[in-house]
Amino acid sequence: MKKQFRLTLLFLGILLLIFFGYRLNQQRKQELVPRVFFAMDTFFEIQAAPATNWEAILPLVQSEIQELDKQLNVYREDSEIAFINQNAASYPVKVTPETFDILQKAIQYGTLSKGLFDITFQPLQDLYGFDDGQYCVPTAQIIEEARKRVGYGSIRLDPEKREVFFSKPGIKLNVSGLIKGIALDRVVVLLQRQGLSTFSLNFGGNLYIQSEKEDVIGIKNPTNQEIAHSFSVQKGFVSTSSNGEQYFILNNQRYSHIVNPVTGSAIGPNDSVTVVTESGILSDFLSTYLYLIPPEEIDQLMKTMYPTVGYYVIQKNQVVLRKDLDP
Repeated sequence: MKKQFRLTLLFLGILLLIFFGYRLNQQRKQELVPRVFFAMDTFFEIQAAPATNWEAILPLVQSEIQELDKQLNVYREDSEIAFINQNAASYPVKVTPETFDILQKAIQYGTLSKGLFDITFQPLQDLYGFDDGQYCVPTAQIIEEARKRVGYGSIRLDPEKREVFFSKPGIKLNVSGLIKGIALDRVVVLLQRQGLSTFSLNFGGNLYIQSEKEDVIGIKNPTNQEIAHSFSVQKGFVSTSSNGEQYFILNNQRYSHIVNPVTGSAIGPNDSVTVVTESGILSDFLSTYLYLIPPEEIDQLMKTMYPTVGYYVIQKNQVVLRKDLDP
C-alpha cells in the first residue's frame, strides 16, 4: 500500500507540474529554460535564463534538497525526523541546529493558530486511510482516542542542549506542511548567491517567482480543471492548500487529507486557499492554517497580523475572498 500511495503522489506531482508549467505567461516561457528533477515523491522544477551555468548550479540545488530530505522527510526511515519519532518518547534526542530551529518555528505556528496547525497531526490523518489508500470515515469515539496522541504541547525543546523530548508516548512529528516552503527558502538563497536574478521555482505546486516583470498565476478550481482566478506576481512565494489534491468522496461528501487537528474532521470550511508572501515557510503555514478557518475569520486575522500578504479563498468554484500581495 505504501508503494501505491507513493505512485499516487508521483502521479499528482506530474499533474501539478503540467498545470503549473502553463501558468506563466507565454513570453516568460520563451525566455526561461526549465530543469526538472524528482525529490521527496514529487518534482522540483527550476526555470532560469538559457545562459545559466546548469552544470554548476543544478547539483547544488539537488544537494540542498537531498540534505533537507534526510533531515525532515518523515517517510524516510533514516531521516532525522524519523529518528526523533522513534526515540523522543524514551529519552531526549539531540538534533541538528537546522532541525531544532524548524521545530521551534513549527511550535510557534501551533501557538499562533491555536492548534489548527499542528505537526503532531498524523494519528488523525491516518484514521481516514490517506496513508494506505483504504479510505474510511472514523467514528467520533475513534477520533477522540486518536486525539490523545495529538498535540504540539507534548513536544519539549531544550534550547541549551538542542534536544527534543516527547512528554507522552504516541506523538509523531510530521513537518510535511512546511517542508516545501523551507526547501524553496533555501534554494532561493542559494540561487541568489550564485548570481541569478530572474528565475522561477516549482516544488510540487509550491512556487517562487523572481522576475523583471509580473507573471500571471492561475488558481485552479479543486473540483475541475478551470481557472477560478488569476493574479500577478513579480517576486514572491505562492502556496495553495485545497481539497482537490488528496481526497476521497463518500456519500457525496468530500474528505481532504488536511485534517483539523483540533476537531479531527477532514471536512474544511473552504475548498482552496492560496497565499502569496515573501517567505516560503510562512506561505506554507498560512495556506494550511487559513484553509481550516472560515472566510470571515480569515479577513480579520490577515488584516491584523499579516496586512501585506496576498490571499485567495475559493468556495464552490468561486473566489469568495481575495487580497493581492502588497508591493
